Amino acid sequence: MNASVMPIVILAFLLPELCFLQRLLKKQVTNGLWRAQVNWYLEVLRNYIGFHGRARRAEYWMFIIVNIIFTYVLGTIDRIIGWKLVGDSGVLASLYGVLIFLPWWAVQFRRLHDTDRSAWWLLLILIPFIGWLIIILFNCQRGTQGENRYGPDPLEEPAPHRNINAR
Repeated sequence: MNASVMPIVILAFLLPELCFLQRLLKKQVTNGLWRAQVNWYLEVLRNYIGFHGRARRAEYWMFIIVNIIFTYVLGTIDRIIGWKLVGDSGVLASLYGVLIFLPWWAVQFRRLHDTDRSAWWLLLILIPFIGWLIIILFNCQRGTQGENRYGPDPLEEPAPHRNINAR
């Protein structure tokens, strides 16, 4: 395959899934975007060693978005204070990365389980660029409808952001 055609092919596969993310974000904006994201984020942290079961797309992507925001803010604080470890790596952002690694790994396992894939597929991360794109594509795909070998459909369970005011 011609190298100039490859980005077009990748975009063709990702376009429907990117539209899902756009619809999800529009829906979240009307329901209180930040509060919903934080609730999804906290749900992942509560289940930080839960490598079994399934994670829906919203749970995974909201966790990733909040992580990006927190990492950016902590990196900015590191630059303002002048805290650096090695090179341009800041102390707070690095510490946050270490602390969030296990919950990220667990939600990544559950996200692959939702698409009825074993977590062994994560070995693709070791293949630069192509492996990363494949994992991103898997994370964007709709999960298996109904129960699969990893558990019940998470879409049939109540979402954590629906009971925001419940105590």
